[in-house]
Amino acid sequence: MSITYRANGRTYPEWIPNEKKDQVIFKFLSLMADHYGKSMPWIRKTYQVYLRKFAKIPVEFLSKNFDDFCGNYMGTNQGDNADYRFIPSPALIYSWLIGQSGFVKRWIVTDFGAFCLSCRSAADGKEGGFRQIYIRYTEPEKEEIKIREYVGTCDCIATDKASNVKGIPYMSVIQHFQSKYENIEAFHSYWCEETERRVSAREQSSQTWQRRLDAGYVLEKNDSYCPDWNHSYWSTAVGLALAEMLGWEHPNRKEIEYNLKRGIAGAAVEKRWTGQRRSREDGKVDVPRSISSLL
Repeated sequence: MSITYRANGRTYPEWIPNEKKDQVIFKFLSLMADHYGKSMPWIRKTYQVYLRKFAKIPVEFLSKNFDDFCGNYMGTNQGDNADYRFIPSPALIYSWLIGQSGFVKRWIVTDFGAFCLSCRSAADGKEGGFRQIYIRYTEPEKEEIKIREYVGTCDCIATDKASNVKGIPYMSVIQHFQSKYENIEAFHSYWCEETERRVSAREQSSQTWQRRLDAGYVLEKNDSYCPDWNHSYWSTAVGLALAEMLGWEHPNRKEIEYNLKRGIAGAAVEKRWTGQRRSREDGKVDVPRSISSLL
């Protein structure tokens, strides 16, 4: 059961400090989450971005303008050069705040640190800025399944201020396709705190899971996926690596690792599954520069 506390007539999770600015940001993100259908993990991740991005802005200014945004802009297309019918990124909210009456230039944060864990391409966070996007949809006229893979710019602070990161925000790409097609699945890469790794866009797709089901080493039970530990795939190094990646613990992991080190586990089986993994279809990944350039 999650731990909460009450302050100023509202309930806050225990990870929100009992400070007014933290509470104002959480309240705003909660209202956004309710309106745009986001969950608590999204609030928790975005809260950290807001704290850094709005560090110098007084809480009174934030509170007043957050209320104004929720009452007059959220869910509309009334913004200047912005469409708030889709959930705005922290960068878009930041730009909106800068344009509000009373904003002072010295509140602008100039040190934005490293790229976030979801988009960094170097261990130290000095390079990055892009999220993977996987989109699978059906063309209505032809009843033909199409797959598109893109990269879009991240919504972290470092990406927002990096002059060498150009492109369309990843959520704008996804929302563009969602507005055009009804039969669609769309995923983006993200950092998973539970497994401490970046989850790719492609691996979340139904196509990826269908391949695993067809191969027989994954089963579907009670609307969820589970491993068939009796399958030979899980006795290979590739299988053990996938199990660890997915957070599945093989009941005989130590024995299999021991056999692999001694070369006992079937080399032919290992080669077959490794080869199958490497020969999977790799789609073209585009870096769109504008909405109009999207297929």
